[in-house]
Amino acid sequence: MDKLMKSPLLYIQIIKACLWGLLTAPVLLSAQSEDAARTPVSFGLPRLVATNQRGAGEPLPANKVTIDRLIPDVGAARSGERLGAPFLSVEAGVSLSRPLRGTAKDVLFVSFSAYGSSGTIITIGGATLGIIASDIDGRAQLMALKGSEEWESLRLHVPYEKYEGKTLASLPVLTLRLDPKAGVFDVYVGTRMIASDIPLAKDDSRQFVITPGSEGAWLNGLVQSDENPLHEDVNRNGIDDAYERETKGRVLESDAPALERRELAAKWREDHGKRRSVALFFNSPRPDAR
Repeated sequence: MDKLMKSPLLYIQIIKACLWGLLTAPVLLSAQSEDAARTPVSFGLPRLVATNQRGAGEPLPANKVTIDRLIPDVGAARSGERLGAPFLSVEAGVSLSRPLRGTAKDVLFVSFSAYGSSGTIITIGGATLGIIASDIDGRAQLMALKGSEEWESLRLHVPYEKYEGKTLASLPVLTLRLDPKAGVFDVYVGTRMIASDIPLAKDDSRQFVITPGSEGAWLNGLVQSDENPLHEDVNRNGIDDAYERETKGRVLESDAPALERRELAAKWREDHGKRRSVALFFNSPRPDAR
């Protein structure tokens, strides 16, 4: 050690290394803190919690689920946080995209929370949702594109609120079931199905894409799962297996005729609408103080 210290050049290098370590430590701590803030948001989806919720089925294995950590793509989004709730802010004129799990033939469930200004379009592997102004004052409505031609209202009206000074519609947690083989998708709000068998457009990109309106959009969380995250659904047809057993005396076969599944889904949607639905709560970004 004495011999090493007698070398002036080496001594200077050691001092420089120590100083560099002191200078970079705050940067490293900052990066670690930012990474910690990107804790995956799972929305409290019934089959993603550690304990089995009554009627929800067994928790899904980790290898069947992808939970986005909300890390921004370079140039596409800015990461932010409000009272511990992380989000990605996307400005008008750019799009934020994420790859979808599986192949173009696989059934996939995609759950997300987003705030969007009027004109925001959300495309998920051939399923397209849009946010436009509602005829109810101060609210927006959610639209779905049937195939690639006709827009249909999903009769979901949500308030416009100010987020960092921008007027955004605050969507609840939505889940889409994509069924490329059947060529349709379903939409759930919380655990309740509000629309079923909407035609999918042809889309080989296998991407989740948010294209903001004039005042931008926020993505507050994104979960993809190979199986239904809301309730037991062994045939992945989107209908609660308990309801299938109650109504049909059995769970439909995975290759059951499309008409049989469509009629049962419509009946379940109607009956479920008369019951108390389970809302999904999570630490979502709060609007600006009034």
